[in-house]
Amino acid sequence: MQEVSFYIIWGAYFISLYFVIFWLLVFLENGYKDKNRKELKEFPVVSVIIPAYNESERVSKTIESALSLDYPKDKLEIIAVNHGSTDNTLEILNNYKDKIKIINLQRNENERKGAAINAALGLAKG
Repeated sequence: MQEVSFYIIWGAYFISLYFVIFWLLVFLENGYKDKNRKELKEFPVVSVIIPAYNESERVSKTIESALSLDYPKDKLEIIAVNHGSTDNTLEILNNYKDKIKIINLQRNENERKGAAINAALGLAKG
């Protein structure tokens, strides 16, 4: 008797598992549609701030990544802040001056990345 109940329980388990996986796949294939979700009629202005201090190796890739965002270009504002770099970061940023805004700051002794971001926030529209 125990053997029969064992097989019945495991059989019910696998059948229920089959239906759970089946409905999960149906749900994922059709996608979730929230009825309360509102679609955007107009995209807001978004500001991307890129602080840079001695970032000559990576700043170009960062800017290229920000420029390739899938967002309306007229609503996307990219601000790069050179915070007193001692390498050629400013020269690399100047290559993008027709596509982005560039701020050049002098670095004080106790200032960190937050000072560069705060300077850009005063100019940001987004």
